[in-house]
Parts: sequence; C-alpha cells; structure tokens
Amino acid sequence: MKNAKKKSGNKKKQYHPMKKFFSVFLVMVGCSFTYMSAKEIITTMQLQQEIKQTEAEIEALKTQEAKLEEQKQKFSDEEYVKRYARGKFLLSKDGETLYKLNDQESDNTNDKANTDAE
Repeated sequence: MKNAKKKSGNKKKQYHPMKKFFSVFLVMVGCSFTYMSAKEIITTMQLQQEIKQTEAEIEALKTQEAKLEEQKQKFSDEEYVKRYARGKFLLSKDGETLYKLNDQESDNTNDKANTDAE
C-alpha cells in the first residue's frame, strides 16, 4: 500500500510535444477556416449589392426603352412630325410669321402649346 501511495503521489505531468503540436495545429486550422468563411461572406455581400445595382440599372433601361418606343410610335405619325418640327425648330408654313420671345420659360411653354394645339 505504501508503494501505491508513492506512485500516485509522485506522478508528475509529463511533457507531451505531440499534444502541443496537435493543439497548435487545430488552432491554426480553426483560424484558417474562420478567415476563409469571413472572406466568402464578404464576397457574397458584395455580389448581392452588385446584383441590386444591376437590377436597378435594368429597370431604368426598361423605362427608357418604353419611353423611346412610345416616341418611335409618335414619330411614325406624319402629322406629329410636322407639329414637332414647327414647335421645336421654329419652322413655319408659307405665309406664317413666327415670333420668338426672349423669356426662356415662356419660350418653352409656347413650344409645348404650339405642339399640343396643332
């Protein structure tokens, strides 16, 4: 019994280099996984932001396309082209006299009124 007590009391912790190496290795692997995961999350967030911006651009282009298509249909009408040219470029028919006002705001409203009235 004395020998059993001596053995248990005299036990010293032994140095295990493999345990330390394994612990350091696991910490390094954990850090590398964390770094790669964070990098992937950041990349995903940036791509989502780019997708939103691209979708907004697509919507703006669709709106612009619709406006241009409407304008194309208007310009296919010969009467509209004549009225547009008279209002925008101050063209006149034979015997007409055109007056240009100096006021910029009045000029814009008169152009619109001329185009709409005719």
